[in-house]
Amino acid sequence: MENVAEFFKKLLIDKKDPKKVKQDVLEFRKDFQEIKYCFQSQNKAHEYMKFF
Repeated sequence: MENVAEFFKKLLIDKKDPKKVKQDVLEFRKDFQEIKYCFQSQNKAHEYMKFF
């Protein structure tokens, strides 16, 4: 969220060029193109309850 807030700040407060900020956002988004869930292993969600 800090990064997203920084993009808004650049646009609204710092009055940066929107085209430049857009490029920054596109670069930032490259790392977030895959949906990930809390459980990344082969275990089913209910199997994690065994650990508690």
